[in-house]
Amino acid sequence: MEVSIDIAFIGAIIIPLTLTIFILRPIYLLPLLIAVSILHGASVFNGTIADFQFGVPPYYYVAIWIAIRYVIIAVSKRQSLLLYEPSIITIILLLVVLWLWSILSSFLFPHIFHDLEVYYPRGGLDAQYEQQIPLK
Repeated sequence: MEVSIDIAFIGAIIIPLTLTIFILRPIYLLPLLIAVSILHGASVFNGTIADFQFGVPPYYYVAIWIAIRYVIIAVSKRQSLLLYEPSIITIILLLVVLWLWSILSSFLFPHIFHDLEVYYPRGGLDAQYEQQIPLK
């Protein structure tokens, strides 16, 4: 199995910037996340595993570093994660419900909507006007 990872041009800018902010001023990671959220088509690095190709967008790259920062804070317990405030508990509860719903629906919906007729995006609307393709 062949594995290769190439740093893209935008990655040569985003990677050092993110690491510098992570080390020197971690409070600015969230504004950086907002700033790079407009780079939908860009990729920090591209990888290949056998025949599978992937790229990591700048948004996810910065979000991973924010998650790493919160793991470090939680493990070291130097700062509170504000998990004990009532408003935060409500938000966490709603996020857990959303997470459970997404997990449940990812397993349940394919069975509910099996054989539902849909338009195949690459088939053209004119060719499928009278007869759509069933969902598989």
